[in-house]
Amino acid sequence: MSDEELSSYLPHQGDRIRLRVHVRKEEETPRTKKNKLLTVLQEKLEAARKKKTTSKEEHNLEDMRNPHRPFGNRNAAKQNRMIEIGWIHKSNQRSTQIRKNKGGGTRKTEIPRHATKVEIIQQAIGLFFPNGLSSKGPLTNFNFDLWDFADREIDANVTVADMYERTKLPILRFYLATSQKTNDIGNTTDA
Repeated sequence: MSDEELSSYLPHQGDRIRLRVHVRKEEETPRTKKNKLLTVLQEKLEAARKKKTTSKEEHNLEDMRNPHRPFGNRNAAKQNRMIEIGWIHKSNQRSTQIRKNKGGGTRKTEIPRHATKVEIIQQAIGLFFPNGLSSKGPLTNFNFDLWDFADREIDANVTVADMYERTKLPILRFYLATSQKTNDIGNTTDA
C-alpha cells in the first residue's frame, strides 16, 4: 500500500511509520506456534551446550590443579581388584561345580592385584572351608589347584593384574579345583 492510500486510514505520519516497522519485523520473523516452539527448544539446547562446555572446562581446570591425578582406567590402578571364586571338585575323572546349597557357589572377593596363585588358593580355602571343614570333608583330605574361567590350570607366577591385562575381562573368575588325596595303596580317602 502506498503512503497516500494508507493516509486515508491512518492520518498521522508517525502511526504509519510505526505500522510499517511492525509489518517488516513480522515478515522477517513470522510468529507461528511452531516457530515459537522451535525457538524455545533452540534456546534450551544452547543453554545445555553452554552448561556442558562449562563443566568440561571446570574438569580440565581441576586436572591442571592436580597433576598427580591418574588418567585412563582408574580401576586398573587400584591396589585391590574384585574377583569371583567358584569351587570345582574332581572325582572319578569328572569335574562338578559345587553349588551354593552344598557350601560352594560363586563368591566375590577383593584381592591384591599382585596376588599370585598361592594367595588366591588361600583366599578360596578360607571361603569354602570355614574352620577347615566343608560339605565334602575336612581340608586335609584334598589336593588343591586353581583354574581360570576356561577350566585351565593357572601358572604359579601369574598375578591377578597380569590376568586382567591378558583377558581384558571386566571381572575375573577363578575356580578352586579340589580332588581327594590318595593313600599309599592308591585308593582315595573317604569323602
